[in-house]
Amino acid sequence: MDRYYRIFSEFDIDDKAVGIQKWGYGHINRTLLVDTAKGDQYIMQMINKYVFTEPDKVMHNIMKVTEYLKRQIEEEGGDPGRETLNVIMTRDGKNLYWDDEGEPWRVYTYVRNSISYERVRSNEDFYYAGSAFGNFAKRLIDFPADELYETIPKFHDMPDRYHNFDVAVEEDRSGRAKNVQREIEMAQSFRQYAWEFFEREQKGELFNRVTHNDTKPNNILYDKDTNRPICIVDLDTVMPGLIANDFANSIRFGANRVAEDARNYEDAGIDLELYRLYTKGYLDECGSVLTDIEKEMLPVGARMMTIENAIRFLGDYLDGDLYFSTEYPEHNLSRARTQLWLAKDMIENWDEMQDILHELI
Repeated sequence: MDRYYRIFSEFDIDDKAVGIQKWGYGHINRTLLVDTAKGDQYIMQMINKYVFTEPDKVMHNIMKVTEYLKRQIEEEGGDPGRETLNVIMTRDGKNLYWDDEGEPWRVYTYVRNSISYERVRSNEDFYYAGSAFGNFAKRLIDFPADELYETIPKFHDMPDRYHNFDVAVEEDRSGRAKNVQREIEMAQSFRQYAWEFFEREQKGELFNRVTHNDTKPNNILYDKDTNRPICIVDLDTVMPGLIANDFANSIRFGANRVAEDARNYEDAGIDLELYRLYTKGYLDECGSVLTDIEKEMLPVGARMMTIENAIRFLGDYLDGDLYFSTEYPEHNLSRARTQLWLAKDMIENWDEMQDILHELI
């Protein structure tokens, strides 16, 4: 623990840490909450170099986007100290501190009087989650995406994701494939849905915007008093991407009838009322700035993102759980199964999903 206090002291803060504790539910980075002698709080994180192999590029993107958002928020009469992340620089003016073990650390101010929820607690919450991420998209709609690095190459490249999945099945590094043949066959049956975005991009019908790429409801901070969204967090995967993928991740995570890692995976499926509410919230905020094709692709993205996460979770399970952190040996398999059964249910309810979108456009 002394190590954490030493690291915190390297940041340009006229105060000292008096308490440091683990914070949040993230799968990737090590996140700590720091209490200081003056009563302030900060978030300190060690960036996972296995996932983000070039942390400097991650921070380049975050600095670019948050500075732009601050200007947008100020023009709207908002509070940039609460409505976007604020990076604390090191004492030598850098946005990262590399410790003596070669690990990169950063510090944000803690968004005061805020709270996040691992899952949406009500239908109203999910509407506001949609409006929060829609507002994030709207504020960044004119930001030049080519100024950002692609911090995880081919992050939502479905043909490449399926190639990686095929390799995981073939190599079977953990010797688990024999026990999940049903799941492998199910994942392979969804391959037909992997190409639509790729084909649309090739035709020039879809193009890159600034996207968050991890739009789960637990990446929204809510005001404790009003319970309304105030800030989007976890900006590590902010980079050029397709709007539909940002919309999609919220749907596959938040509109599923069961938790992402539920063991009762056969109960997984699309909650059409939650899907409707999120879509309405999202379009209420950013529908006016999206193209017609971008709006038409929103449910397509939901289906594709669910399949993408299914093959990522299942592939990582076959590889021996190298990417996603796990709490028990079949954790990634539970995650994969909920996504597979959710994708199956989406396909069966496809006409209803399309009808809801068209009612709201």
